[in-house]
Amino acid sequence: TDWTEAGSGLGAGGAQVLLVHVAGGSVTGQHLLPVVQVSADLQTQARFGADLDGTVAGAYDEQAHQLGRILVDVASGRHTPRALANGNVGFQVTRGLLGTSM
Repeated sequence: TDWTEAGSGLGAGGAQVLLVHVAGGSVTGQHLLPVVQVSADLQTQARFGADLDGTVAGAYDEQAHQLGRILVDVASGRHTPRALANGNVGFQVTRGLLGTSM
């Protein structure tokens, strides 16, 4: 249930980019893969807009186009995810259900 642990696991498992829709807050970035944060939630956009990589609005086809553009910009190196650029990154490896994460 820990975001940092889940993100680290996805990166270690071979994910190339992670697109996250956030509402009510933001998440930490990862060094293993770019974490792209977007939101369609107006309150989240107002409060955490500086931490988001993009916002989505409009019809579904417009939203898909907006998300695709953001992902292409990140994958091509034209945009560094905000969490990574701001140093808001984490890394955590689990040691099992009964072990201590580090």
